[in-house]
Amino acid sequence: MVSLYSLIIFFFILVIFYTAVTMAVSLAGWLQKMWIQRKAIPGSEALKAIELRTDRIKAQAFPIAVVLVLFCITPFVVIIFLMPR
Repeated sequence: MVSLYSLIIFFFILVIFYTAVTMAVSLAGWLQKMWIQRKAIPGSEALKAIELRTDRIKAQAFPIAVVLVLFCITPFVVIIFLMPR
């Protein structure tokens, strides 16, 4: 029963955590693009560099999020749910 709880809680937390990380990275990239456009920096290579960096961070964020949620967050949440009240 605990393993079923762990699996359900893991996926639930992973979806929420990864979505939050992805949204934060996208917001940071968008703010950097707006800042560059307001400063009227010529050339599109800066915008492309921001997009590439944002995509690279998003790609690296998924395995990090899986490991963090699986080994650091889910065990504590399961223990809290299974504690007698």
